[in-house]
Amino acid sequence: MLENTVTTFIQSKAGNKLSSRRVLFHLPERLSGYKFSSERILQTNLSPVSVALCLTPFCVRSCVFCSNTQRNKENRERSVQLEPRKFVRLISDLVSMGVQGVTVAGGGEPMVYNGPIVDSLFLGKNLPFRIGIHTNGVLLGKVLTENIFTSGNIIYINISVVAHNPNLYTKVCRVSGKQFFMIERNILKMLRLKQITDSGLLPGVKILLCRDNFRHFFKCWTLEVQH
Repeated sequence: MLENTVTTFIQSKAGNKLSSRRVLFHLPERLSGYKFSSERILQTNLSPVSVALCLTPFCVRSCVFCSNTQRNKENRERSVQLEPRKFVRLISDLVSMGVQGVTVAGGGEPMVYNGPIVDSLFLGKNLPFRIGIHTNGVLLGKVLTENIFTSGNIIYINISVVAHNPNLYTKVCRVSGKQFFMIERNILKMLRLKQITDSGLLPGVKILLCRDNFRHFFKCWTLEVQH
């Protein structure tokens, strides 16, 4: 066990040696009173620092690089996703536990989720945690409102970009190139709202590379810089 770490990435190399390279949080108080001489690994009941919510297996794309393809397929066939009533209860539990950060991310595309994500989470009152959103941007319009930008709940919105034109987008995402322009409009609206509201929310774009688009990285980057 390494000192002062909560989340680490472990890798195995020659000789079966394990090493940690990336520490995400430095919280020394979480090890206060921990007895290293004890054989018990779990000695205290501590709430998680952050939680990632993967709300739905459904998505509006079928990307060639998706790492969740099989899992999402099986979950969609069984309609496995968080019920709205349980979602509201989950948010209440996170508040009670004193969680500090909530990431709304994949599985499928989080903006597809039809539960009360806007009212109970993005516009929640007196939330002790801050929220980050990871999305492909197609359905981002549901959160592009002034009241959400000024709520103070959301720290960042991170949109994944895979192409610089609709033809490449169709090749990578295996859907209509019309979505490319929807994402483009949402990025521009997100930036305008940031400026209009003077919000502390941080808009971001990340470029996802795969075998089908890595040769076009510079063009993708140039497009985002222009925006």
